[in-house]
This record gives sequence, C-alpha cells and structure tokens, in this order.
Amino acid sequence: MLAGRHSSESKLEGGNVTAECFAQTVNRLKDKAVMIFINLQMPKGLLVNKMMNMDRYAVYVILVREEM
Repeated sequence: MLAGRHSSESKLEGGNVTAECFAQTVNRLKDKAVMIFINLQMPKGLLVNKMMNMDRYAVYVILVREEM
C-alpha cells in the first residue's frame, strides 16, 4: 500500500520504492515510537536520531526514541 503511493517518485529517482516508503513511514513516527531498524543499506530519506555500527556484518542500528 505505501509503495503504490510513492512508486512513480522513487522510480524517477532510481531509488528502492519499499525502502523509501519505509523511511517516510518511520519519519512520521519520529518522537512517537521506539524503533530499531537493522539493515545493510540506509534508505536515503530516513531521518536518524542515533546510528550505531555494530560490526562489519550488522551495519546499522537506528533508534528513534519515544518521549512520554
């Protein structure tokens, strides 16, 4: 569902539709939820609060902290 909403924009930019739509969804949840995202490549549009390089095999851990 999210991919269809942004597919033409991402295809024009040559990006990964799913990753970019995921990044937009996470950005909307920023400061409202805690998320840990583990991946080999960072989506271009993802806004990051904190990034950790765990080692050469687990590349990114991204934390978005919830304030209560």
